[in-house]
Amino acid sequence: MAAAYDAFLHAKSQLEGDYGFAPVRMPSWLFDFQGALVEWALRKGRAAVFADCGLGKTPIELVWADNVVRKTGGRVLLLSPPAVGHHWIWRQYADCMWDDIRIGHVLPFREARDSEDEKHVHPLQLDVIDRCVQLFSNPGETVWTPFMGVGSEVYSPVLLGRRGAGAELKASYFKQACRNVQAAAAGVRIGAETADLLLDEAEIE
Repeated sequence: MAAAYDAFLHAKSQLEGDYGFAPVRMPSWLFDFQGALVEWALRKGRAAVFADCGLGKTPIELVWADNVVRKTGGRVLLLSPPAVGHHWIWRQYADCMWDDIRIGHVLPFREARDSEDEKHVHPLQLDVIDRCVQLFSNPGETVWTPFMGVGSEVYSPVLLGRRGAGAELKASYFKQACRNVQAAAAGVRIGAETADLLLDEAEIE
């Protein structure tokens, strides 16, 4: 009976062969041993990482999950203590280079531009503003910008539970900023292609 059970276990073992894929993205802030564990788990495809306390299981599992999502286009469900997420955010924000900023994640601005705007090519990405607001302010505090433009640096603070204030000389930018900030106050997340928030020609004039 024991021999039969040993044979059964041997038949279920997956000690040989890789069933996964090569890493798609490995952040530079991972320690070498963490990166090695993530790569091993990704290549195996069927793996369990038993890392001791303090060795960074959270970044290991999150980088693993990020690679799975990037590779498959699917979703990953992670079950972990709620407080663990804050450590991940800090590690990501403290990185020497933010390589996950979305270049097109900006507020509507095109209809507020005119022929003299060649020096103002593109609004600042909301991902950058969000992180600065979270790093350098607390909920309920006021964030001020003397160059408001279409309101990006007021929109993000309002959406993140702060108060926002700003100044803008150009009328069309100011009007678009008012629309964007009103959307933030209503909890609406918008982007450059949110057509219903763009100014009409009559409003620009």
